[in-house]
Amino acid sequence: MNCSETMRSGMMMSLLMLGAWGYAASEPLSTNAAASLHAGTASPNAVAMPHSTNTLVIHHSTNGAAAAAGVTNKPVVHAATNTVPVHHAPQIVAVEAAPEIEEEGASWVDRIPVGVEEGDDWWRNRIEIGTRITSFQLAEKESPPGKNYLGSINMLKEEQDYTPTKLYANAWVLEWLGVGLSYEKLGEKTWTDNGEPGSVPYTDGTFNVGGPILSALVAWPNQSRFTPFAEVGQWFMSGSVDLNPAWANAHGIDGYQEFEITKYKGGMVWGGGCAIQLTRNIEMDLIYRQIKASILVDHILLGSVAHADSEFPLDSSWMGAGVKYRF
Repeated sequence: MNCSETMRSGMMMSLLMLGAWGYAASEPLSTNAAASLHAGTASPNAVAMPHSTNTLVIHHSTNGAAAAAGVTNKPVVHAATNTVPVHHAPQIVAVEAAPEIEEEGASWVDRIPVGVEEGDDWWRNRIEIGTRITSFQLAEKESPPGKNYLGSINMLKEEQDYTPTKLYANAWVLEWLGVGLSYEKLGEKTWTDNGEPGSVPYTDGTFNVGGPILSALVAWPNQSRFTPFAEVGQWFMSGSVDLNPAWANAHGIDGYQEFEITKYKGGMVWGGGCAIQLTRNIEMDLIYRQIKASILVDHILLGSVAHADSEFPLDSSWMGAGVKYRF
C-alpha cells in the first residue's frame, strides 16, 4: 500500500469514528426521569428531579469507540419527558365529638331558680301572690275550775271563716330566704254552760280578731316539686265584738251591757309548710301555724266599767291550703 492509500484509509477511519461519536452524542439513552440505560447498562450518572415537571437528565456518554479514539464526550442535558409529579396525600385527622354535658338536677317541670338575669325586671322569679283557706283550733276551750273568764263565761268556741279570701304574698331575697305578708282572722265565741239541770247554754257575744302577719321565711329548695319552708313572725291584731242582742239588751234596756277590747297581747306566729309545684308558675301551699296571743276585755254595764281587763286566750293551731302564682 502506497502513501496515498494509507492517507485515504486513515481519513475513512476518522470519518467513521466521528460519525459514531456524533450518533452516540445525539441520542439520549433514556427518557425516564429516574435512570438512563445505555446499551442495556444503567448509567450511574443520571440525575432526576422528581418534584418538577421540567426535570433535566444529565447524561455522560460512555461510547466505547469514541473513547478508544481518545474523544471525550461532553455531558448532554436533555429535558426529561413524561415526568410524573409526586403529590403528598393530605393527612386526615379524626376529630372526636365532644361528649354531651347533661345538666345536673334538671327539675321535673323546669323549676324556676330565684334570680335576676340581665335585662329582667328586678322582681322576676321573686314575688308570689296567692290566697288561702284556713281552719283553727283553740288551745284552751274551758276555764280552770272555779275561775271563769268573765262573769258566768266558762267556755270558748271557735267561729270559723272558710271563705278562701285570705290573701298573702311572699318576696324572696334569696332562693332560700324571704319575707311573707299574710292576713289571718279568727272568731272566738264566749259561752256559758254551768251544767246544771234545766240550764240552757248561751253566748254573750263573739270576739273577732284579725290582722296582717309579717313573717320571715326560710325554704329548702331542691330539684323535686316539693319545697318545704318554715316561718316565724308577728300577728298585728285588731278586732271587734259581735254582741248577742239578748244579752246586750237585757232587762229590756237597749245597750244595757257590752264588751270592749282594751288590749292585744302577744301575737307571735311560728310554723311551716310545703309548696307543691303544679306548673311552671303555679304552686299550692300547705301550712301549719301556731299563734300565741290573748286579748284583755272590759265589761261595761250601763256605761260604766263593771269588770276590767279580763283576759281571753287566743292561743291556737292553724292549718290551711292555698294557691299562689310566682312571677
